[in-house]
Amino acid sequence: MNPDSASYQELQSECKRLGLSAVGTMSDLKRRLKGRINRQNNFPTDGKETTPQPATSPPAPVKQSRRRDTKSEVSSQLAYHLGRPSTDIPGLLEATNKMMTLLLEDSEAQDKLLAEQHLLLKSLHESFGSMTASLSPYHQQRDRFISTFKKDKLGTATRMDLAIIGKGNFIPEAGDAATDALLYSQPTGRRDIKTFQKLYGLHPATVRKLRE
Repeated sequence: MNPDSASYQELQSECKRLGLSAVGTMSDLKRRLKGRINRQNNFPTDGKETTPQPATSPPAPVKQSRRRDTKSEVSSQLAYHLGRPSTDIPGLLEATNKMMTLLLEDSEAQDKLLAEQHLLLKSLHESFGSMTASLSPYHQQRDRFISTFKKDKLGTATRMDLAIIGKGNFIPEAGDAATDALLYSQPTGRRDIKTFQKLYGLHPATVRKLRE
């Protein structure tokens, strides 16, 4: 029957037939019947109230928009039952169990996503560590290049520069401003910024900024 076109007596009879309260205004009766119709459309049964059975297999994947619609519908049903004297206990239990299932599935999905993000972060960390290790010898070569430039071209080499030069025999001949600028970015890195400026004509921080 269509609750909007039914009489008050017809609404009462239908409410009693479905086990709903038949007391209240016509608007109350219509709202109860429409709520029952909506639940039957969303959770098909044989016309009788049933208690949801535990799932025997993992839930099938659901699109995010459809899942939001389902949660919104269940939330509306809970709000309807909780906002009035509870006479439809089976309906309230059904909606509550459905919401608990949705929340549990959301929690499991978030846990899975968090685990995937953790694995991705670990992989990136390992890749970064491997890449840093492979660049270390080249950074040492660039360090010797700048110290050699100070000794041979500027005549301002310090004892530290001589120690850096003495760590290896190979000195790169060509400049690499982007890599050399990184030698000035660490707390324990180089501090002879004027040497870098005379070599490349720019401040190392400017070179790093241009590289970004």
